[in-house]
Amino acid sequence: MHSLHGLSPSAPAYINKAFVLVIVAASLVVNSSGVLLPSDLGDGTTPNLKAIFLGRCYDCEYCSEEQAGLYNCSGLWDAFSSSFSYQEPCNSVPEDFDDFVSMAFVPLADNQTLFYSGMYSIAMAIGRQSSDFTNIELTMLGGLVDGMTFCGMVDAPGINYDACPTFGSCENDVDALWKESSQYFAGQASGEVTVILDGSRADGAYRPKSFFRPQEVANLDPAKVTSLTAYVVHSLNGDVTEKCVTGSLLQLQEDVATKGIKFECIDDPSITRHVQCIQDPGHETCRP
Repeated sequence: MHSLHGLSPSAPAYINKAFVLVIVAASLVVNSSGVLLPSDLGDGTTPNLKAIFLGRCYDCEYCSEEQAGLYNCSGLWDAFSSSFSYQEPCNSVPEDFDDFVSMAFVPLADNQTLFYSGMYSIAMAIGRQSSDFTNIELTMLGGLVDGMTFCGMVDAPGINYDACPTFGSCENDVDALWKESSQYFAGQASGEVTVILDGSRADGAYRPKSFFRPQEVANLDPAKVTSLTAYVVHSLNGDVTEKCVTGSLLQLQEDVATKGIKFECIDDPSITRHVQCIQDPGHETCRP
């Protein structure tokens, strides 16, 4: 078995990992014109990425019987991996993933699309428990890569398993895929759609740098979407930054109205409060 020059098989694992990170970082800095620093690196590509991807595809957890036969799992892997492998990890653009996204997504029924921003666990819980709502992670498109880290490298094996750029450090592969997926997911939405927003965030519920505002709201098709309902969730402790008629939510109302789409906003609806109390049943707010 070969090892990197200077990497000792007998050295503690954390020393070897640090050594690998320094080498990878140095390479990335050169390849990215000095933009990326060692501090911008996190964990490498999720181990066994291909096996997990294919396993999720074949399992087809969120597929109907009709949908299960629509997917070519090996073809999806090829489209996905070729979008970033053997390429610099900080030169990605959303369009790189066009083929994969269009292959993976099957449009949802009217009134079923569920968006969220900063409310992953609540959106997932509602999507799993109710057939009325489906968020992107509960489709094949999002489910295949949910929670995964991945990035390319120019040299073999083409996928970097040692270190990848962290979120926000550069135009990286994970960010590019989720931007393209979010745009496509929104563009295919129809009927009455819903979004779950965090009204307790210090930086606001409807943020310019979230996926929801520039990727999803911007790509709603008024020819297909009739209304958007915002569920504004506040922490059980009562922390309130914004409510439906305040702050950034007024901008959301304006953005939706500009498209000619009806807007409704509800603070702490029972469906989200129910999930919060399932997640924290001992909280005084949830006691009978």
